[in-house]
Amino acid sequence: MLFLPPTIVWLLGVFNHIALGTSIVCWTLTLVSLFKYQGKLFGCLGLLFFPAAFVLGWLNFNRYRNRIIMILWTAMLIVIGINIGIHATFFLKMLSQ
Repeated sequence: MLFLPPTIVWLLGVFNHIALGTSIVCWTLTLVSLFKYQGKLFGCLGLLFFPAAFVLGWLNFNRYRNRIIMILWTAMLIVIGINIGIHATFFLKMLSQ
């Protein structure tokens, strides 16, 4: 099993919060594009359902001219998923001791 010192796990948690903040900024920028180009219906859909904004952002990234935002958002979601996996492994190991 994976063993990391608690300090490293804490730093990964801080990095996870930074990635989450970046993800929220990317979501907000995508919402602005949704309201601007798609109208109120799709804007509200993206506001209520996070995955809808993500999918609509990728489907229309050429129209919105936000390719870099979508790539950054995808990278941050991958980083968040990896960090959650590392934290889950670390805490399950702590619980099993």
